Amino acid sequence: MKAIILASGRGTRMGSLTNDTPKPLLEVWGEPLIFYVLRSIPSEKIDEIIIVVNYLGDQIKKAVNEEFGELNIRYVKGSEKGNSYSFMATKRYLDDERFLLIYGDEIPGYDNVRRCLRKDLSILTFNGGTYDGVMVLNTDMFKYKPEDDQFKSLLDRFVEDHDVDLVEARNFLGGINTPEDLDRVGKKLPKIYV
Repeated sequence: MKAIILASGRGTRMGSLTNDTPKPLLEVWGEPLIFYVLRSIPSEKIDEIIIVVNYLGDQIKKAVNEEFGELNIRYVKGSEKGNSYSFMATKRYLDDERFLLIYGDEIPGYDNVRRCLRKDLSILTFNGGTYDGVMVLNTDMFKYKPEDDQFKSLLDRFVEDHDVDLVEARNFLGGINTPEDLDRVGKKLPKIYV
């Protein structure tokens, strides 16, 4: 089974923090966000990881290769038009199969990812509604054409046509979109994961 990590965007709401650093490499508690993503992926279930990069993508490749050189990782160039278009760049690397998808700027937690993988198709949610950046989908996703830059616009149509289980997140940290979110999550993280 393959995992896709969407890590191509700049993260404009982070302001000047992403002028020289891609958002997935911003740190919480001394670790880049994408390292938390990679550590959440169970190696016994996933045999290839596809990381979609674009903005300052060489920085992401260098950091990931230095820390996770033992993993089977493929890098795919995403689109400047947003996550929905960047996701489409992975189509040629997937057959008719299920796959795990995680946003590259999340701290999903190993347990949450494993619980999603136990379902045929699933989305990690908070309070039964907010998508939390972890999902198990299949290649039917590629039947839908992006309508805007948001991956959610593809996902909503997929959910309408498929039986997708909602998996309630445990130890939910919330979205990481602004510098204030980095501070907030940094204060909560040691209590949950350390």
